Amino acid sequence: LLPGAQPPVQVMSRGQQVCSCFNITDVAIDAQLAQSQGTAEARLSALQTALKCGTNCGSCLPELKKRIRNITRETVPG
Repeated sequence: LLPGAQPPVQVMSRGQQVCSCFNITDVAIDAQLAQSQGTAEARLSALQTALKCGTNCGSCLPELKKRIRNITRETVPG
């Protein structure tokens, strides 16, 4: 191995894969959810429109719904 003039650049993690059909990660889903508003159904629809996750085989729908519930719970005052 040859020593380099610069240290290696840290690689940012893409996150954990949630939707295997379209290779969508939890990081992308959380970023999209942060921009969406409305009911849980509206947020799911926005996710499906923007990222296509949950529109093919449906195996990621339980995880998507769980993330939406967690986001909704955090944004409700009280």
